[in-house]
Amino acid sequence: MAFMSQAEPRRGPLLVVGGSEAKEPGAPILGTLVALAGGTDARIALIPTASRDAAGKERLYGDLFRGMGVRHVTCLPIESREEANREDFVQAVYDSTAVFLTGGDQNRISALLGGTEVAKAMHRANKTGLVVAGTSAGASAISEHMIAEGGTGLHPRKHMLHLAPGLGLLRRVVVDQHFLQRQRLGRLLSIVAQNPFVLGIGVDEDTAVLVEQDYRMQVIGSGMVTILDGRELAESNVLTAEPGALLAMGNVRMHMLPAGWTYNIETRTLLGAFPLPPSARASDTGEILAHPGP
Repeated sequence: MAFMSQAEPRRGPLLVVGGSEAKEPGAPILGTLVALAGGTDARIALIPTASRDAAGKERLYGDLFRGMGVRHVTCLPIESREEANREDFVQAVYDSTAVFLTGGDQNRISALLGGTEVAKAMHRANKTGLVVAGTSAGASAISEHMIAEGGTGLHPRKHMLHLAPGLGLLRRVVVDQHFLQRQRLGRLLSIVAQNPFVLGIGVDEDTAVLVEQDYRMQVIGSGMVTILDGRELAESNVLTAEPGALLAMGNVRMHMLPAGWTYNIETRTLLGAFPLPPSARASDTGEILAHPGP
């Protein structure tokens, strides 16, 4: 007798926002999040843990999402690890179609959410369809490796920043935000020089990457996304340079992608441009629209 196998659950998309996204109804980035989460039927959980003004973030994004027709917006004002293990907060994650991590200080997310029941619920629910989005500090925390602190500038230097564990929803990737505006190319290059297996993704303000189930990402918004791939790093002075010294790097691959361009994070392959309007990235039901082939 032949048995029909159950379809594998569809992993939810990740929306990684570089900060300072346009904040008006119909804006491409937040509009994409609402569409992916189910449109007017979306159930969005705000997690303002990165900010010390949770009430302000709740008002800002709550009003924005409600103004876009979302009927169910819940805030989880987690200020301690004890609160991050509360059963009602965990259940709120499972009851949501999207979780949105606001900006602030990503170290607060790592310290207060890392390893807690809320973080575990985000992982489990994402595997079965939950959309997870983050802006600024919230974007950095989505990845497995997170920039905890570091300098700015165009030139990479040894030990110019420190990494910390992120929430681990995006593996073997480091995300840096406000990328162009705060001149963070040097520090992302320094990460790749010292950790060539890690893919560096720098996201400009009012720009986002939408990462789909198959690890294909598309750029949304008004700026650029910079991708640094050091797997084929040939020459480097990382081992011999003194702390703070300029780093030499040979054969680092860089891509700079505007809206509509796609890239596969898993295979590290540039797929090409699909210049659809950002509002066309999702259907009215919240499903991701199919791309043509590369």
